[in-house]
This record gives sequence, C-alpha cells and structure tokens, in this order.
Amino acid sequence: MQKFIERNKELNSHRNNLQLKCENVMKLDFPDLSFDMVFSNWLFMYLYDDEAKTLLSRILKWLRPGGIMFFRESCYTKVGNQGCEDNPSVFRSPPDYNKMINSVTAKTENGSFGFNVLIHEPVETYIKYKRNQHQIYWIMERVEV
Repeated sequence: MQKFIERNKELNSHRNNLQLKCENVMKLDFPDLSFDMVFSNWLFMYLYDDEAKTLLSRILKWLRPGGIMFFRESCYTKVGNQGCEDNPSVFRSPPDYNKMINSVTAKTENGSFGFNVLIHEPVETYIKYKRNQHQIYWIMERVEV
C-alpha cells in the first residue's frame, strides 16, 4: 500500500490541499472542523458496528458546517466470486446503515450534529456491468440536531 501512496504523492505533489495517509482508521485524529468533505470506499464493511459508529461520530466533528460525507459499501454480500477463508467483512443491509447513520450524533462546544442523508442509492455502474445492485452509496450532509 505504501508504494501506491508514494506514487500518488509524486503525481500530486503540486496540490497543496491533499494529505495522503496509510493508517488504522480507528487511530486517525484530526482537529474539529478540518474538512469540507470526507470520502470513504469499502471501509465500513471492515469495521464492527461500534467502531463504525465511533468513526461516524468523529467524522461529524471533523467536518465543517455543511460538510459532506460520501461513502460506498458492498451490502448483503461480497462482490466477486472468489472465495476467501478469512474474510473479515461485515455485510450490512442498507437499512442497517441507515439506522446506524441516524443513531450517530456528535456534541461539540458549538452544538450537537448529525447526518442528513441527501442521496442513498445503488451504484449504476455495478448494475450495468456486473448486474449487482448491492453496491450502495450515501451522500450525507453534516447538520445541527
């Protein structure tokens, strides 16, 4: 993974707003109000429910007012047909994710915040090319609750 980070740094060294890390997501720590957007792809399916809720709560603190969170997950089942004896994935249903999203808030000195789901739908590309309607993405906005 580190070689991909190094290559990405090479290609994008001219950008002053990009920070690349290869780290345990549960150990990440950023100051409150650090980001306008957080992007996650196939991450939450590797976290237990309590870890996922903790991370969502932290992301709420890291996002600026009106900040956006995008995430995509494999729901119900794995994508491919290759077996893996030691697969740590947790395949949740979209209603499970929605319940989790709606249960999470973050309290800061500026108030309490939660997510408002703006979009929640299957990824069309997976439907078209893989006939898989279980790749779901969410776009959520940080809102005061």
